[in-house]
Amino acid sequence: MFKFLLSISITFLAAPAMAVNKCVDDTGKVVYQSAPCPVTTKGSELTIQKASPFYVPPQADIEELNRIRQTGNKMERERKMKEIDRMIASIEEQIDGIEEKITEYRKEMDRELTELKEKKQLAKNNLAGATWEQSISSEMSAVSQKYDALIQSSQNQIERQQKEIDRLQKEKDELRQEK
Repeated sequence: MFKFLLSISITFLAAPAMAVNKCVDDTGKVVYQSAPCPVTTKGSELTIQKASPFYVPPQADIEELNRIRQTGNKMERERKMKEIDRMIASIEEQIDGIEEKITEYRKEMDRELTELKEKKQLAKNNLAGATWEQSISSEMSAVSQKYDALIQSSQNQIERQQKEIDRLQKEKDELRQEK
């Protein structure tokens, strides 16, 4: 069978088209042959076309394809750099929002501490006043700790956002160097 397929392949390469007969005998065995099928078998004629040779484009087409590819690559780099610029602008807006929150936290802390200081001045100079003054001092400490924690958390967010901006800027610089 291998020799037969090999001979068909060789014939296929040598001739532009050829007829091959597909013969099926009573047991269902299929045989391909160049001669017509015997009377005792069922068969049909197959036409095999020779494949066209591999197309090699002219040098001008290759150069044009390279120019198109380079233009596409350049456009893709520019698209990526614009996307990075948009991402950086968005992160900078987020940082501005966080900085505004920090300013609000500081104002709220100052307002609450001022109210507590005013209360503290109302304390009498006796044991009850001293206890109340100590309570207000503890409350002032709690207010300071609360806002310090909020401010620190916000500053950590700003640091993370700044690192992301640095990473994006580095990526953008790498894209520029690819030119």
